[in-house]
Amino acid sequence: MEGPQRDANPPPADRLQFPHLNSLPPDSSPPPLPSRLPLWSLLLGLGLVVVGGAAWLLTAQSSQPPVVSQLQEPAGLPVSVVSVQTAQIPRLVDVTGAVTQQAPLPVRSQITGMRIQAVTVARGANVQAGQVLAVLDTSDLSGQLQAASASYEAARAAIAVQQGALVQAQAQLTQAQAEAERYQQLLEEGAVSQQEVQIRGTQTRIAAQQVELARASIASTQASAAGVLARVRQIQSQLQQTAEVRAPFPGTVVQTLARPGDLTSDQQMFLVARADQIEFRAQMNVQQGVGIQPGQPAQVHSAAAPNLELTGRVRAVGPLANDPSSLATVFISLPPSPELKPGMPLDARILIGQTQGLAVPPSAVSAQPDGSTQVFVVDSQGVAHARTVKLGLTTPEAVQISEGLSPGERVATSSVNQLKDGARVQVLP
Repeated sequence: MEGPQRDANPPPADRLQFPHLNSLPPDSSPPPLPSRLPLWSLLLGLGLVVVGGAAWLLTAQSSQPPVVSQLQEPAGLPVSVVSVQTAQIPRLVDVTGAVTQQAPLPVRSQITGMRIQAVTVARGANVQAGQVLAVLDTSDLSGQLQAASASYEAARAAIAVQQGALVQAQAQLTQAQAEAERYQQLLEEGAVSQQEVQIRGTQTRIAAQQVELARASIASTQASAAGVLARVRQIQSQLQQTAEVRAPFPGTVVQTLARPGDLTSDQQMFLVARADQIEFRAQMNVQQGVGIQPGQPAQVHSAAAPNLELTGRVRAVGPLANDPSSLATVFISLPPSPELKPGMPLDARILIGQTQGLAVPPSAVSAQPDGSTQVFVVDSQGVAHARTVKLGLTTPEAVQISEGLSPGERVATSSVNQLKDGARVQVLP
């Protein structure tokens, strides 16, 4: 294949299509092309560029915040710690039971044959000592009192008359004695006979006998009056005591047997359970009852009455058989409280003794899935180390550590469920 043919006669230079060349003066020629730059000039220019760029970078960096050369270590999880100390740990036994009352006591009228006029209490009523339970018809006693009082007043009137007679008899005796003395002198003077003197002596003796009889009458009437007065006072006492049947002690009416219109007898009218003999009774297994003894204190509370907080004492416990599967019963005496009702459920915590040992708060202990228990010991560098421990006695306030800790070590008491072995912590003040 042949290539393009060249023109054998090229056009003159003035006819070439280069307008910029055509505009030049006829005697001008294009400027010469620059020659190649030396190597050192290129290197010098490159260096200036690098220096300028570096200066710009430094200027830009001076307006930005400094870059931390190393990453700061995190402060760690905030936790509270306590030092492991030796303490007296109470030995407690928790039991659940109910309020019971000891056998109720009968209440009777102090006199029989009285008609019951009204009954003022019903079964289940709480009563105070001296509170009226029933009102009796006292019309018969009132009549007896009126008659006895009249007899007493008559006796007093008789005594007054007899005392007047005694005064008269004493006056007659005095006169007779004076007359007998005068006749004795007259006899010595020979003015009267011996017979007249004897007559005056006889009169004196009779007067003296009258005085003694008056005194005896007064004494007899006074004795009779005293008997009548005793009867009056007895009836008055009966009226005070039997007109109203009263509660002999504070308690709860368990049963009401009296009915209006009935006559009183030696039979019981009411059954009243003493308020000071109310108690807490609970059953437990024999092993739980070991160590419980009468007299030990017990804190008693009830979910049914959140504000109820009582301190009772163990009255008795038994029977404690040798069979571990058998049940024992603990009886705890309780102080009187209007909130306590028979059958009311209660919980009690009995203090059976104390044990000395290392103790930590319950919040420091966490149970593990494998059944073990661990705490986190915080060292002086603020690092928490998980440590398995063995527990002893446990109370709401403290947990005994029988193995795994030493006195003085610090254990975390907060956020223990968020800690891991080796984690850094921030100890709170």
